[in-house]
Amino acid sequence: MARRGKIDRQLKLDLDDLEQKLFLLKIFYDKYFNGIEPNEPTREREQVRRLMREFQKREFSNAVQKYKFKSLSARFTSLEQYLTRNLIMIERGTHPKFKFRADLRDRRRSELDKARAVRRQMVDRQRNEETHYREVFSEFVAARRQCGQKSDLEFRQVRKALRAQVESIKSQYNCTSVKLRVTVENGKARVKAVPRR
Repeated sequence: MARRGKIDRQLKLDLDDLEQKLFLLKIFYDKYFNGIEPNEPTREREQVRRLMREFQKREFSNAVQKYKFKSLSARFTSLEQYLTRNLIMIERGTHPKFKFRADLRDRRRSELDKARAVRRQMVDRQRNEETHYREVFSEFVAARRQCGQKSDLEFRQVRKALRAQVESIKSQYNCTSVKLRVTVENGKARVKAVPRR
């Protein structure tokens, strides 16, 4: 029967600690690969590497503890291979989870760009519309002055009336835009709205 060496209690605690650190390292990297953690846990990985190097220098008098360290060492080697393989895929941009996140980010960015473009077009349209209303208002006030009509009108009220007229013509004639022009009929200045298809 083989002799059993004396169990070193401190070594047992150190081996248990190493086992726990290996287990946690795998969890930290899985969180990183799944996108839960934004940064790679390199400090924890280096800490486990340092512990493994320290254990390799130690002398084991107990066969059970020696076997436990060898199994932990084999586990760490396979974990290192797994981590290296995944990190290489991330660098190349072929890691499925990172690729999915990059595609999602690109999709969101393009949707945001489209929304910004639509908003910009709307703002430009409103600005052009406002400019057009101001031009029509200036022409209308000038025409009223020439005709001897009251010319102290408020822009807001005229714009409100013109907008209502434009909306009415758009719905009546089912057109996309309406051109406004100032005319003088029977000595009175008027604004005519002409539908455009």
